[in-house]
Amino acid sequence: MSYLEGVRLDYDTADHITRLTLINSLDSINKDIAALQKKTDLKDHEKEDLEYDQKYRESLLIVIRYYSTPSEMVELKASS
Repeated sequence: MSYLEGVRLDYDTADHITRLTLINSLDSINKDIAALQKKTDLKDHEKEDLEYDQKYRESLLIVIRYYSTPSEMVELKASS
């Protein structure tokens, strides 16, 4: 038995939930990037983490852009 059996969402609601989830991930990765950038002497694995996190951030922005209007993107950039 599926946990969400019988739950139905329209496309706009599903898109909105997806966008908010992606923005939450973006906020989290921004915090991780900031924490690593504050360090003065990064270990090799931290350098790799930072590089990966920055690429992941760019990927998130591309997908968020798909689910957002241009004005929502401006608001997102203003709050970042």
